[in-house]
Amino acid sequence: MLGRRKVRPVTVDPHTGEVVSPRPFIGLCLLAAAFFLYAAGVMVAAWWVAVIGMVVWLVLLTLALRWWPTRPGRLLGLGIAAVVIWFPLTIGGGIISGGIITSH
Repeated sequence: MLGRRKVRPVTVDPHTGEVVSPRPFIGLCLLAAAFFLYAAGVMVAAWWVAVIGMVVWLVLLTLALRWWPTRPGRLLGLGIAAVVIWFPLTIGGGIISGGIITSH
């Protein structure tokens, strides 16, 4: 009996015929998840740290939307960077502002 050939399911763009990678979509999902981290930053650090964080997130989102058509492979790294940047920004801002949890 012949063995079955393993076929990997792929998504093909109907306009170009190219295989569509899931990496850009995963990167944008990570960026969307990072939004909640940056928005919740006001609960663990000073308000100005949260404002800086939201500005950083907006810059990353703008960069992701600009890269989508030309460099979609980089969006996964950008999404990971958005999550990684949040930690030192929030912890560093909390330490500078006089404590991780401050009264508002």
